[in-house]
Amino acid sequence: MVKERRKIDEIDSQHANVGGESGIYLEMRKISRILALTSIKGLPQNQQIAFLNSSGFSPTDISEMVGTTKGVVHQTLYENRKVRKGKPSKKSKVDSKK
Repeated sequence: MVKERRKIDEIDSQHANVGGESGIYLEMRKISRILALTSIKGLPQNQQIAFLNSSGFSPTDISEMVGTTKGVVHQTLYENRKVRKGKPSKKSKVDSKK
């Protein structure tokens, strides 16, 4: 938890330097990130990404929180949209051929 807190502080300080956001806003962002991180703890990565996306976090924020790249986040969100539309993913096509 301490490691995650440091990571959140680093990310928020980077955003504050760019946007010049107020202290209250930064504290609220930290709190929302901590709540989100505790909510996704123990879930598989694709479910973590889906939850954070549905909670309104940007792909950049999600990648920093989950500890992956923006490309992985975008690909996961793309695959989730395909599944919702009823299109099978490449993984399920391979599994069905076995």
